[in-house]
Amino acid sequence: MPLVVATLQNGLKRVFDAGAENEATAINGWVNAVLQYASPIVPPSTTVALAAQSLRSGLSGFSQDSGALSKLPSAMATFAGVVATSMVPTGPPFTPAVPPAAPLVIPFVLATDSTQAAQVIAAAIDAWMRTGIGPATALSPWS
Repeated sequence: MPLVVATLQNGLKRVFDAGAENEATAINGWVNAVLQYASPIVPPSTTVALAAQSLRSGLSGFSQDSGALSKLPSAMATFAGVVATSMVPTGPPFTPAVPPAAPLVIPFVLATDSTQAAQVIAAAIDAWMRTGIGPATALSPWS
């Protein structure tokens, strides 16, 4: 199964609706949402769970930085790099979703509700993740 933006959107909406008692709870929600979204990536990767741990580390301390969106681009770049290291089948290296001309940009979210915020953020992450390239089918984008 390929990447499905609705999976990420639903996971983020749950995080937003639940609120967070503390930073650790918020980070766990984000990591779980991204993990569910990325687990079925094609070509498959054996390091998605490890990548989720790198995302957790990358988001750590966001409460001192005025929000998770300030840390998300670099945390997701690390996440994508770890996912790319063990995509199968093995062969030429996979290029993670960190193209120099189009880094992850999370748009300013002026949302009236959690559904709208989740849609905007999930769409940005999904579009960015799909820029990763794999050699399995003649250098096709990640699906």
